[in-house]
Amino acid sequence: MTFLRLCFGYIVQIAPFAYLCFYPFVSHFRFSKKKTILFTIAIIAGCATVFSTTGNYLASVLPGNQSLW
Repeated sequence: MTFLRLCFGYIVQIAPFAYLCFYPFVSHFRFSKKKTILFTIAIIAGCATVFSTTGNYLASVLPGNQSLW
């Protein structure tokens, strides 16, 4: 469950800004719009997976009382 929460949270925070960054340049892409969108989705999904996996690992390694002392 932690993995899904972290993954969805990452996507919710990053995807709107990715859209806003690409929106002004829609007619000026080097590649087709479809390839650019698929590549962007793949990058965001990959980064979300890495972030979620790292978060799960840290949640299992760190103590449950939310302190490092």
